Amino acid sequence: MPVLRFTALAVGAPQVVALERLDSKIRPTFILVDNTLGAADRTITLRDSLLPDRSNLVVAPALTPVDKFTATWVITGCASMDDELKDIEILGDLQCYANAIDALCIITIGYEFIKD
Repeated sequence: MPVLRFTALAVGAPQVVALERLDSKIRPTFILVDNTLGAADRTITLRDSLLPDRSNLVVAPALTPVDKFTATWVITGCASMDDELKDIEILGDLQCYANAIDALCIITIGYEFIKD
């Protein structure tokens, strides 16, 4: 299972955790947020960023971001979640962002690719 570790980034420049694959969906398996040294409480969001295929009616489709999961970690807190993510499936790129940039808030996300 792939895992990516990074610092909290804001919505304007989210962290791309996994890129879309045409033959499978992405399922986040766990998220661990270490906010023990963070500057404030952090609200972390997982986003599905899907670029639809072209069709006869839409020649240049727009990127469609959909927020799939949001949770808040308190300052000085470190916690993980996995059961809360079990029903989430990402069709496009799996992205993650926080309510503010925080170099001391460390996020770790595990994910897997699943086939239909």
